[in-house]
Amino acid sequence: RPREGRPRRETAGGQVRRAAAHAVRSTKKGARKERVMFSSGQQQRCLMRRERLLRQASTSQPSLGAGLCERRGARATATQGRLKVKGPEDRRGGARLRVGAAAAESALSAVEPPLTPLQRVQRAASFWSATVPILVAYTVAEKWLNNVSHYDEAEKELIWDRLHEWGSSKLSVTMNKLKGFYVKSGQLISTRVDLFPPAYIDRLAELQDRLDPLPAAVVKEVISRELLNGAPIERAFTDFEDVPLGSASVAQVHKATLKSGKVVAVKVMRPFIEPKLRGDVKNIIKFAKAFEDLLPLDYYLVFTEIAERMEDELDFRAEANAMDKINDLLQRKPDGTKRYKPFLHTPRSVKGMVTKRVLVMDYLDGTTLTQLGEEAKEKGESNEVLAKLIGEKLVGALTRGFGQMVLQGGLFHGDPHPGNIMVLKNGDIALLDFGQTKQLDSRLQKQLASLCVLLE
Repeated sequence: RPREGRPRRETAGGQVRRAAAHAVRSTKKGARKERVMFSSGQQQRCLMRRERLLRQASTSQPSLGAGLCERRGARATATQGRLKVKGPEDRRGGARLRVGAAAAESALSAVEPPLTPLQRVQRAASFWSATVPILVAYTVAEKWLNNVSHYDEAEKELIWDRLHEWGSSKLSVTMNKLKGFYVKSGQLISTRVDLFPPAYIDRLAELQDRLDPLPAAVVKEVISRELLNGAPIERAFTDFEDVPLGSASVAQVHKATLKSGKVVAVKVMRPFIEPKLRGDVKNIIKFAKAFEDLLPLDYYLVFTEIAERMEDELDFRAEANAMDKINDLLQRKPDGTKRYKPFLHTPRSVKGMVTKRVLVMDYLDGTTLTQLGEEAKEKGESNEVLAKLIGEKLVGALTRGFGQMVLQGGLFHGDPHPGNIMVLKNGDIALLDFGQTKQLDSRLQKQLASLCVLLE
């Protein structure tokens, strides 16, 4: 017993064993389940604060055990901020306890922690150090070729082509490394064939917004906490595929089956992603403002608009609302009657299963244009083959669908890159990911309609 007035000290190993004790007890036959009690504040903070847990492993390891024990159905009650374990402790299982703690820590280690102030600065510096030299090179080349050099037009064209190849490669590598909003910006640039050289269009079109997937245990914990008030996901799902359908910088999507038998897609937001994306947006807006005279378009306004829309992308409730409105719109004719088959298929959210960070929606069975391109490349086929197979139907569906969204409802999908366009098993075309949408006012709708009539 400690001396009176002196706080009890516990070794780090003992704390680790206490935090991971649930892992051994769940597999130890006949062992009495021990009850773990901890504060309600710890319950709320325990899952996603990996950085804090790892940094304070020697002093606050009980909070790690809190989140894990909750998944085992242990009874949690408020105490004076301490973790108390009731029941006999199996000291002979010390090695097994440490293995369980290591496994738990390994799962949490896959969750990318929040960026520290230093990491935010380093991330911004990586972007600026890659982009500023590109713009400087173009400025110097333009002045030199126009005022100093004596090259003919063919030689100048060759120099520009080499500069485009170098600049596009450097920009693509940087954006692909940083991921997040930078990849989304690159995908946006790749759609402006009227403003950028072909080298930039081709390079940036290859950008893939993909990250290593989160562990299934972490995803299920997020769903349990956000959607089911801490209950295990088996309460809502009869089947949940651990391997995600896709994993991007903002979220990842899993296929699952509800208790009703309905097959759905479950979209789960990555922990700590909001401040990271907002920091990226600030960096790229500052860049566009600083070099607006050198860019072919006022990208300051473009990225400012995207930043405003991004707030909806970080709230799945707003995405579900826009997705359902567009789904309703595409199902109707201009006179309000139901359309036999929509030009574009879109998923609908499942009522009562949408939160800020979890979105349950219809599952669409098909292949995205990005995946089709990758499969064709692996088989040695060119994009021309793919275009001949689906090109006419794809263009027709997108033209009619977006025409209906813009002119009939005024609400349209704002991010139709190849990864968000899907060819269904029956050959129909579908749209995915409604995080980026835009609502037009009636005045602008009428102006666009008048323009289309004049062009026709």
